[in-house]
Amino acid sequence: KRVVLFLAGDFFLFAQEFQRSSSKAYERVCERSMDARVRIVLVEIVTMVLLLLTGHGEPAECSSDPSCEGFDAAPSENTIVPPGKDICLLCDYSNQIFNEKWRDENAVDVPTSSCSCTAMINGTGNSLCIQNFRNTTFYDCYVPIGTFSSCCTRAHLTLAESAKIAYSSGLSDEVDVGVGGTISLGIEVENPGVPEATFHWDKEGEELPGSDPRISFTDTSLTITGAMAEDRAEYHVTASNTAENVTLTFYVRVPGKPRISIEQEGDLLTCNADGYPDFTSLDSVAWSSGESFTIGERYKSPTRLGSVIVSEIIATADCRDMPIYTCTASTGGFSLSVPYTYTCPENTTDGPMLKAPTLKVLAFGEDKAQVEWSDVGGPAVRYTIEYKKVGDDDFEEVGQFISDAQEYSTTVAVLKDTEYVFRGTSFAADGTKAVSEVSFTISAEKLLGVVTGISADPISANKQIRLSWNMVENSTSYIIRVDPAIDEEDSFEVIETERLFTNVVCETDYRFTVQAKNEMIGLLSEISAPVEQRTVCYSEDDPYVIVKEVVPGATTMNISFLLGRASAVLSSISITVTTVTTSTQEGTQFIYHINTKDLEVYTVCLGGLSPDTEYNVCLTATIASGKSAAGCHNNTVETLAEGAGETCVEAFQLQFNSTVAPTTEAEERSALVPALV
Repeated sequence: KRVVLFLAGDFFLFAQEFQRSSSKAYERVCERSMDARVRIVLVEIVTMVLLLLTGHGEPAECSSDPSCEGFDAAPSENTIVPPGKDICLLCDYSNQIFNEKWRDENAVDVPTSSCSCTAMINGTGNSLCIQNFRNTTFYDCYVPIGTFSSCCTRAHLTLAESAKIAYSSGLSDEVDVGVGGTISLGIEVENPGVPEATFHWDKEGEELPGSDPRISFTDTSLTITGAMAEDRAEYHVTASNTAENVTLTFYVRVPGKPRISIEQEGDLLTCNADGYPDFTSLDSVAWSSGESFTIGERYKSPTRLGSVIVSEIIATADCRDMPIYTCTASTGGFSLSVPYTYTCPENTTDGPMLKAPTLKVLAFGEDKAQVEWSDVGGPAVRYTIEYKKVGDDDFEEVGQFISDAQEYSTTVAVLKDTEYVFRGTSFAADGTKAVSEVSFTISAEKLLGVVTGISADPISANKQIRLSWNMVENSTSYIIRVDPAIDEEDSFEVIETERLFTNVVCETDYRFTVQAKNEMIGLLSEISAPVEQRTVCYSEDDPYVIVKEVVPGATTMNISFLLGRASAVLSSISITVTTVTTSTQEGTQFIYHINTKDLEVYTVCLGGLSPDTEYNVCLTATIASGKSAAGCHNNTVETLAEGAGETCVEAFQLQFNSTVAPTTEAEERSALVPALV
């Protein structure tokens, strides 16, 4: 094929030249040219025949012939290539009219392409692109320069290999050193890598101080003498080469004051505290300022990340006043407090700043959450409350509230042992908004019991009611709700198990409920059953009596009643018990002398009643002046079935249609036994 092409080309050129000539002179030139062409063609024919006889034209070893001076390839020397990298090879022979060729290590021609290699040498070139390089190999670029020789160059490509290092024997990533001791860090080089890696030590990303005489290091070791608390840090050693940077970390712990860093993002302040010895509890890190903080409200419970405790708080003070918030960390007898100046976010203007509502979410029983927040003031005109389960994409709206009150509260149904996120958003009239979020979970083991044993008792003649109840375990306070309001307040929060209400209205029915609360961990009990009490006010000269409780037996009744008077001694107490069906049956009357002005609770046991019978129970208190006051039990009382037992030991045998009175002072005292509650 090559012979035919050579001949065809030469005769074609000769024909063109001959066609253009017309003069004798040019004919002679053409004749000489043709003679030269014929000689060249004969030489080429002989050359091709020899090539066909001796082989198929494979290139010989790379020649040092002077004619190869214009030949070059890039890269021509040994090149180390990182794994997976793309590499371009470029070959060029400026004096050759034929294309250069590439051949791999198996002497197989590699198809060339016009891939987008950046030219690394001058000339048109012939490129070879290798993608995702993975193996050490070489490629030859060659081009024939004569009958028996070729110009060629070899590109050696070596796959880079990362170094392998490990902690020295007896060492791990955690190193504990006492004050004054020696910090010794070391590694073992299992493989130096290709190319051989270089080593570098640093302290938390910073260069080791070269001026510190206590510090000395080599490629594989670092030594610090006379350890101090300031040496507590993360130390890194990095082995670097073109394949990869490999790093080992040493956590060096020296006892001393904790380290604190504070960050601000909007109105959220985050305190990161690191200490050694390790913090014994999350409470070892806390915020303080001129305000009081409540965990679960805008003061989040601290969390632990390794040896670091993270404590977050939402700053509510006006940033324009540049208030100071202080984070304090304590461990191992060491303590450190770092003040931080709360600065205004970038979007704060000269006008009032729009603040997000600070949500407080309390567990209300085992299936409800009570969300509370206060009006933030300023430009806020309305609020939106939303919530979702952790992991859900969208929030569900609880409600929208107009900014027209000081305190807000709403209740949401939730699932026990499920984590939720509550979001509160305040809106200004121009549509701008501020958002806050708080997480919340009801845990079965943290529920509060319902308040029991509630009692509402008038205690004197000056318009007062004492409300008392039993203590609830794990509660920190109690919420009392009263209807109608007393002194224009319908809700009260107290830490004791009683509350004295003054200035109650006479002849008014009050309704009380009590709810236990633990604000530290965000818990509310179910609201108690209501207790009603009608106030009966009396003057300084009047007696007072009210039936509190009647507990029936089969033939007895244990009656508890409040008894009081003002200035005069009570001369008698009469107890009247009548059946519901017949109102003519009377009870008993006895003379009783009492010398107290305050109301007290007394009990008396009456006997002689009929089983399975409904009775009305009334008491009458009379003073020496003849003035009297009566009080009846609110409900009818039914005695138990015959033989069902009794609730008290009889002091009197009730005789209907007759009056029985104690005849001696001893009988009088045994008949009526006072028991102050």
